[in-house]
Amino acid sequence: MGVTSEASFFKSIFQRTITPRQEGNSYFYPVGMESNPFGGNSYLKDFQEIPELNAILNIRSRAMSSWQLSIQSKTTGADAAANESLVRILRSPNWFQGQGEFWKQSSLFRDLYGNEYLYFLKPLGMASTYKGLFTINPANVIVKYNSTTLPFQESTNEFVQYFYEINGKVIELEKENIIHLNDNRVDPKKFLEGTSKIQALQAPIQNIREAYRKRNIILKMPIGILSSGGSDAIGQTIPMNPKDKQNAQNALRNHGVLPILTNLDVQYNAMNVNASSMGLFEEVKEDVGRICDSFGVPYELLANQKGTTFTNLKEAKKQMYEESIIPDAQEKVDALNLQLGTDKKSWHIVADFSHLPIFAEDQKQRAISLKQMVEALSKSLADGAITIQQYQNELLKFGI
Repeated sequence: MGVTSEASFFKSIFQRTITPRQEGNSYFYPVGMESNPFGGNSYLKDFQEIPELNAILNIRSRAMSSWQLSIQSKTTGADAAANESLVRILRSPNWFQGQGEFWKQSSLFRDLYGNEYLYFLKPLGMASTYKGLFTINPANVIVKYNSTTLPFQESTNEFVQYFYEINGKVIELEKENIIHLNDNRVDPKKFLEGTSKIQALQAPIQNIREAYRKRNIILKMPIGILSSGGSDAIGQTIPMNPKDKQNAQNALRNHGVLPILTNLDVQYNAMNVNASSMGLFEEVKEDVGRICDSFGVPYELLANQKGTTFTNLKEAKKQMYEESIIPDAQEKVDALNLQLGTDKKSWHIVADFSHLPIFAEDQKQRAISLKQMVEALSKSLADGAITIQQYQNELLKFGI
């Protein structure tokens, strides 16, 4: 595709551009349009500045991207010959991202903002041809509701509009090309929008931030007090001689403290205050536990946990997949199938995590169970106890 046609192609994906009126540093949008619904990038700031939050969300995003997506026949379960352009974008979603990076970023967006937007890029008028799949930063997305009735009384999504804010302009996106997933959809003013889990975690996040700040104070400037160094027989403070004064000044400079400006005999007494005695490590551990609970990441998966055995680590990781990652992944696959209309087709998209080492033992046990079941069914069939149809039905229950 040439440069001119490429530019025309990308231009065609947008319906219209809205330029807001600017007053000072603020933008004012048309009636019914709100500015950034997430209050800037405060969640991104937390992610970038709190290492524990960063680690937890990255553990989740890496886990989510470990899935294997395939297009399978609904009847046989075998790989299906489906739309070639769709197969291609599932393997390589867009021109700058591979499959792994794409799904990591998309998962991270959802965990950060409570919303996830997947955008199918299609040539104008070619609904079944896919040129790319993009995950859009929710911090730049605006959802507008334009309805004179209650949203849940509408039969279609015609009252919803999606806009993308960039460089002071707002661009409307085709909603038929968007998959919108969300978490915690509880805000009564935002019918389709989720709320970030990080909003409810601000207390523990701020506790962690404050604990780090106090640690830095302790490390940079040891705490101590100045007291009288000595006195004569009648209790009067003895003046320092010039050499002792210079030594005291140098000692205080080494602690990052301004030198003393007195001739009185004084001494510096360090106080035994550190992060451990202040309970800062315990405070961070407690708060990190709250973040782990919210995002479904077992505490044992964090690298700083001592005494975690390989078996415990394996079980913790398996628990995370079974209780958090796989359900979230299935929700995403269901949305993909709904968007692609696979209910009317002979194939559908399937997500699989069984290839991961943590499920190897499960696969082994499944193979043993399958072998035993087939042997029992075959004997029953040979004895005439069951029919071939009953034989097949039992295999179907096992997922065969």
